[in-house]
Amino acid sequence: MRGFAITLDAVIAISFFLFAMIIIASQSYRPHAPGAIYLKQLTLDALTVMEKSGAIDRALEGNPSAMDEILEATPELACMEVSIIDSSGDVVLESAK
Repeated sequence: MRGFAITLDAVIAISFFLFAMIIIASQSYRPHAPGAIYLKQLTLDALTVMEKSGAIDRALEGNPSAMDEILEATPELACMEVSIIDSSGDVVLESAK
């Protein structure tokens, strides 16, 4: 009878351990791509900051570093490309992250 109790105790302990390991494994972090609404809002916010801070004007004057700084401040998962095109369709300035 004593051997049965020890075996039962060991089986219960191993069961709890395996259950805990399954819960821990299922909680692993999986990064996901941002949704379309988030990206649209992020893009509009970045353009608003560029406009209000004067980064677009400085970029047109020949100093694109201000615009690059704003693009680099966006989250890592967001890739952006800003192109300024004149009325004839020629690219005046392009900045990408």
